[in-house]
Amino acid sequence: MMRLLSAPFLMIALFLAPLAVAADAAPPASVAEAKAAQIELASRLRSSDYRHVNARHRQRIASLQEEIATLPDAGADADLSRAQDLSAAIDGVLADAELDREVCTREKSTGSNRVTRVCRTKRQIAEQQRAVRDNGPLRSASGCGMETCPGG
Repeated sequence: MMRLLSAPFLMIALFLAPLAVAADAAPPASVAEAKAAQIELASRLRSSDYRHVNARHRQRIASLQEEIATLPDAGADADLSRAQDLSAAIDGVLADAELDREVCTREKSTGSNRVTRVCRTKRQIAEQQRAVRDNGPLRSASGCGMETCPGG
């Protein structure tokens, strides 16, 4: 019984962990701080922890970082506000990229003791959970909606 309860909690933790990290990050207090944070992020993007960030996301992050780099260090409040907006946009791109991270689980198919490794992205897992929540497990598995299923 404990094994059945731990899987949903594990999935919830996998989804909320990146959000908790992003929520803890305070907006930059100065333009110079925003620039320093982007230099650190650029080095972290080269690590294996960020291999799920695809080329499209990396290109968007690079363009936002370039825009931050053009802001004057001793800028006015408008420059600080722009740096904070750009930093928030970069966080949004990273959050979107996090949904493309692949999660692998070991699952038994119904009626079998054979365990197989199933890999899905966090986006796919969320869509499957939403389909089950909205349509129920049998309708979401068969792919039919309320109108198209016989008897429903």
